[in-house]
Amino acid sequence: MGNNTVLITLGVILAVLISGVVGFAIAPDAKTIEVIKQVPVEKIVTQNVTVEKIVKVDTILSDKLNDAVDAFLKEYEDNDDTPAGYDFDQLSKKTIEKDYSIEVTKDTTVVNFDVTLKFLDKDTEEKLYKDYSVSVEFDNDGKDDPVVDY
Repeated sequence: MGNNTVLITLGVILAVLISGVVGFAIAPDAKTIEVIKQVPVEKIVTQNVTVEKIVKVDTILSDKLNDAVDAFLKEYEDNDDTPAGYDFDQLSKKTIEKDYSIEVTKDTTVVNFDVTLKFLDKDTEEKLYKDYSVSVEFDNDGKDDPVVDY
């Protein structure tokens, strides 16, 4: 009984293999159909421009942010706006938020940023954090002092 099962199984496998080979030989070749769709191109416009002056914007903008922070700290110290019980000399750290804006017009440049000032009382080790939203307006001709608002 065992030999008959093995022979039948081998016969079925052999029949499947032979039918696959014969079917592959008889079957027609597969055809590839290529569809080409032509899209009309309207009008290609080329324009030549002349660059008079190359400006590195990233450097200028980061310089403006640094100038704005310096102007704010100078104004802050000049107005003696430090919190009660602290001196400007106790300012130990400033953190500028990454979300700042610089608006440049023909006449002015306005820098808006948020800053956190950390005051440290070295005697008592007490820390005080103060948050400010700052706007500094520069005159582009450089003749006037910056206008600081916080």
